[in-house]
Amino acid sequence: MNRVFVLMARDPDTGCATAAAAVVGIAPGQAGCVSWVPYQDLGEGWRARLAATTVSLEEALASWAERADGVASDVVELEAPPSPDLRGAVEAALDEILAMGRP
Repeated sequence: MNRVFVLMARDPDTGCATAAAAVVGIAPGQAGCVSWVPYQDLGEGWRARLAATTVSLEEALASWAERADGVASDVVELEAPPSPDLRGAVEAALDEILAMGRP
């Protein structure tokens, strides 16, 4: 079962974690996948966190969600779009976010 999350970063306009930086997907027995919101520099903190992760992506996401404060960062789980594979679900979720005009 695919699980899809949005990594939210601090938006300088609102001062809160309201800007989507990336969409992350996880599924049992598969490597996670990440798709970054294009043309944004808001994801640097998330890039560093992902690079420094020493636990599974599922554990990392759970820990980040637990510690998210809605100001500096946030992790939001979405209903995974229907897709035959994890990459497709992640890309479909990112497409939906971009279509709403809310990166």
